[in-house]
Amino acid sequence: MKKFISFCLKLLVIMTVIAGVVYVIKTYFSSDDEDEFVDDYKDLDFRLDEDLKDVNDREYVTLSNNNESNESESL
Repeated sequence: MKKFISFCLKLLVIMTVIAGVVYVIKTYFSSDDEDEFVDDYKDLDFRLDEDLKDVNDREYVTLSNNNESNESESL
């Protein structure tokens, strides 16, 4: 049993070292492709102002704090 636990611990150490080496290689030695994922919002053409209505044309909903009427309406 002692040999089995020793084998498992050695295997765990070896796997941890391999994972660390892979992480370092991927992090520090990989090419930086940050330009590929840069979002350039200046080129996007949003026309959000066209959807807005005039202040006088807006419709508003009045809110009431009447719990009894809300319960009866939801049924």
